[in-house]
Amino acid sequence: MTASADTRPAGARSAPSSRIVINPGAYGHTSYALRDAIAAIGVPTVEVHLSNVDAREPFRRVSTIADVCIGKISGLGPKSYFDAVDLLLERHR
Repeated sequence: MTASADTRPAGARSAPSSRIVINPGAYGHTSYALRDAIAAIGVPTVEVHLSNVDAREPFRRVSTIADVCIGKISGLGPKSYFDAVDLLLERHR
């Protein structure tokens, strides 16, 4: 029997996360594995993109995770992260 190291950040070891803000980058357009993982954990998740992906190339307008997220915030630069946290706190207190 082998033991595996716990690679989660220290804060994640002490308490489970109840909300997720994720910037999936290109994985948001291509990864069904990421979509399945978000769906499997059942945690409220907001998709974040720093640029406005809807104004970019057509393939970037498709999100494989949109249907398992409670919302998407894009095009606001770093402010997108703060808005995502606000959205999660408003909807899931």
